[in-house]
Amino acid sequence: MMRIHMKKYYARILIVVILLSFICYRSQGKTSDGIYINPVIKDYVYHDASLIRSMDGCFYSFVSSIVPRDSTESKAYYTVSIFRSNDLVNWNFFKYAFDKRYIENRTVNDYDRKVGRNGKFPYHKENRNKHYAIWAPDIFKYKNKYYLFVSLHLSIQDTKIAVFESDSINGDFKYKQILVSSNKEDGDSYVDTEELIDPFPITVGRKSYLMYGSFRRDSGGKWLPKRSKMGVYISQLKMKKGKFTLGKRMFVTDYYEGCMVIPHGGKYWLLGTNGSLYNSTYKIDYAVADRITGPYLNDKGESIADTINYTPGNPILKTTSKQRFNGFGCPSNPIIDNNGQYWVMMHGHAKEYLPIQMEIAEQERYTFLVPLYWDKEGKPYFDVDEIQRNKIRKPAL
Repeated sequence: MMRIHMKKYYARILIVVILLSFICYRSQGKTSDGIYINPVIKDYVYHDASLIRSMDGCFYSFVSSIVPRDSTESKAYYTVSIFRSNDLVNWNFFKYAFDKRYIENRTVNDYDRKVGRNGKFPYHKENRNKHYAIWAPDIFKYKNKYYLFVSLHLSIQDTKIAVFESDSINGDFKYKQILVSSNKEDGDSYVDTEELIDPFPITVGRKSYLMYGSFRRDSGGKWLPKRSKMGVYISQLKMKKGKFTLGKRMFVTDYYEGCMVIPHGGKYWLLGTNGSLYNSTYKIDYAVADRITGPYLNDKGESIADTINYTPGNPILKTTSKQRFNGFGCPSNPIIDNNGQYWVMMHGHAKEYLPIQMEIAEQERYTFLVPLYWDKEGKPYFDVDEIQRNKIRKPAL
């Protein structure tokens, strides 16, 4: 009798697994013989993808905003959206990260360049008329709960990193706290740094950290006076009485935005983006450190934290306007497949597709899935030729 019950139990588990696989998968991208083509998401404008694999076997990507190619498809523009996949290649819209309280009732049809590109979050402090743009969400699992870190942006001078919480990866994320802010109205969260964007939470061993901030120089090293109070910082991230706290702020660099870190080979590899996101000058560089907090050095041994001399990182994904795909930036945290291959999502330009939101194709951003390799010296690299050929073998999942 026990064997019969056990057989029924395992049969039910098998049915659940099959159903979950079916739910995750809906064929949207083109694949054949284990080969896929980029961009993996071209039917939506889809910014600042973060990436996580859930216990249900699916992959989830949290994004700043979406604009459907199909004009009859109604989607809320001013919020954080979640896409889901079972193979990192075929992605479909899943749900909004927040409940209706945090979704302004507007769609892309209400889009106004004077208002702003991304979401409007009604964060109310002293002034209840302030609505902040939502940028660059990053999903983070911490002690059996899921936390969504987002940038709230009213102006360069008034930005915040906010945290939302959920018991489940596919549940509604509830507002939890303002972690760091450039607005003095936020009291203990205030720091004297502008453009607090692109949060990147990471756990290393038993400790967690948050990297955030933006550049103050252009891709050629020229100082940008309007961005003089900016930089990228990292702090230890702790939980105290149910709220996150940040430890001492440590300066990382002032060259990049969209920074993320990959532990590999006993070292920490920072990938950062600079250039114009609207053309082929957008590119990704890397630097390496022995500790998560830095200092991060280029191949010459120079620190990218040098504020006197121009000592940028090393180009790892640089393209030109003549290439079919170009202007890559803001890579996600990686997923490692069963063969040990690293995969990251990032946005870039694909000139061969009609634009959805921008006026010309060269400015439109789509989402790419790109393999990250490691050379014999243990350094990271992207195969630009492979990306341009656009016949990449699917992840082994």
